[in-house]
Amino acid sequence: MNEPHPVDPPIVPRSRISAQVQANTTVGGIPDIIYLLAIYENKQNQTRISTVYNKYAYGFHSTCENGTYSHVIADGGRTLIINATVTMRNTAGFAQSFRLHGEFGPKGGNYLNVAYL
Repeated sequence: MNEPHPVDPPIVPRSRISAQVQANTTVGGIPDIIYLLAIYENKQNQTRISTVYNKYAYGFHSTCENGTYSHVIADGGRTLIINATVTMRNTAGFAQSFRLHGEFGPKGGNYLNVAYL
């Protein structure tokens, strides 16, 4: 998935979760906040992640120009791990690439680690 914008599923289940994690960073030397959003479904009385519908990154002062995303449902469905490589462009026109590692639980986001490339 190389699209920086979400694509919702055609049928939205009632157990769908939309959660985000965030981290402070700089894009081209300018302070910013990067968010990683995940849209997924939790089942078994909201204790297990079953399906991932979408994932994408965006910034408070910047936009995601390009991104590659992968995910794994681990720990028996209790943890969604998303790894991404994204290029963010800020309002001043500077671009910066990052490697993101985010973790989500059945009821929301846990944390985001951001590394410069």
